[in-house]
Amino acid sequence: MATPLAPLRGLISQLPFTNLPLKVYPVTSAKTPSNSLRLYCYGPGFNDNVTSFDPTSLRWLSFLTFAGIDFQVEYCNEPLMAPNNRLPFLMTPTNECIADDAIYDYLVRTYGDQLPTVPTDTRPASAFALLTLIDTHVKPAVQHYFWYDEANYREQISVAYTGQHQWPIRWVEATALRKQNQREVALQFTDTVSGEEIYERALHTLRDLASYLGEQDTYFFGAARPTLVDAALFAYLFPVLTSTMPNSTFKELVKNIPRLSNYIRALWDQWFRKREEAA
Repeated sequence: MATPLAPLRGLISQLPFTNLPLKVYPVTSAKTPSNSLRLYCYGPGFNDNVTSFDPTSLRWLSFLTFAGIDFQVEYCNEPLMAPNNRLPFLMTPTNECIADDAIYDYLVRTYGDQLPTVPTDTRPASAFALLTLIDTHVKPAVQHYFWYDEANYREQISVAYTGQHQWPIRWVEATALRKQNQREVALQFTDTVSGEEIYERALHTLRDLASYLGEQDTYFFGAARPTLVDAALFAYLFPVLTSTMPNSTFKELVKNIPRLSNYIRALWDQWFRKREEAA
């Protein structure tokens, strides 16, 4: 028996959008089961295939490498796939997502003595103090170098972080990341400061770190393996030293501290060069 809606249903059934899906696209990457950790992060590096141009991503990539932990790197460059909409994050073998400071807590809880630590005669507070100096003095300088300088941002940073997208999504995501990083820098200072002042404060800290490292030790505190302190400093300085920014002011300033630039190069040579050659 016909109903009042029968003519309408007949009309709708002839429209193309009623036959879903409209178009099927082939799968570009298959999900592969893994029994190891997976680090989802930005990358790869500015001029290599085994690090990351993003300091936060490189911090954890380096630390996992230094610890000798079996893990896979997934360069996804898509923060929206993260549980907190930020990269990096760690996916455990049980498919648990770990992000931010919880990454270190998870590694300590899971791997314990396997992680590289400072020697027993070094107070933990010393390592914490160096990490705090690096995060509060060096990080803002790197953020300023990446996100404040218009030429650097336009020609290398925005392309690295969001170049995989089409306009206008690329512009929207890059602008959001830029504002986020600029806001983080502004929170470090109570008054308006210039880029030169931010760089000078960072250089003062870097010179102190070079003196603390000394001429003989391979890693901070004379540790047998690089610790989280080494991973943090490497993560901030390696992208700076390997970038090809139009305005290379901060890069040249860092290069003028030979002890640290040689230290960063030595970490690359020992822990990443073979992986790059095999890639």
